[in-house]
Amino acid sequence: SAEIIRMLNSEFNEFATHPEIDLYSDEMVKEIESVNSWIYPTINNGVYRCGFAKSQSAYDTAIEELTESFDRIEDILSRQRYIAGD
Repeated sequence: SAEIIRMLNSEFNEFATHPEIDLYSDEMVKEIESVNSWIYPTINNGVYRCGFAKSQSAYDTAIEELTESFDRIEDILSRQRYIAGD
């Protein structure tokens, strides 16, 4: 999640081998937040929506969104090394 990335970005710098690495740099915030805006609801939460769907219709909607997001990620990663940034 975005919150975990923000926490890992600096909370453990005293133990890090390379504390200078910035996983949530100012120039990347907009792109990271943009990606998170669709990854969280369709993938992170989408898996739960599939597993706990109360109807076939709810499952069908969730699995379609999940599959489309996997396809979207595959497309992004076919062109660049990371989902957000390169």
